[in-house]
Amino acid sequence: MRNDPLKLTSNVAAAQDAVAGIAEITTDVQAQKVELRSSNIASMKDAAVVTNTALEGILKLSATLISHSRNVDSLAKKIEQRDSLDAAIWGAES
Repeated sequence: MRNDPLKLTSNVAAAQDAVAGIAEITTDVQAQKVELRSSNIASMKDAAVVTNTALEGILKLSATLISHSRNVDSLAKKIEQRDSLDAAIWGAES
């Protein structure tokens, strides 16, 4: 448990650091699929379907994360500007 106060700040560099690893995600699983060549066991066929569905879901999730991470920079700049303006207004009122 934290005893020190948690500091919240608007910081473009911190936002960039937070999503830096996401840009390195590779989603080259489109060509990968599980195929059963000669099994007639129903549970094996079901497992192949589940695995392929999971791979598709992971691909979509990765693409969404990458897409959203590209917006972090501009969003962080806007929030930082807004917070600076708010701080200036609050500072003027005290």
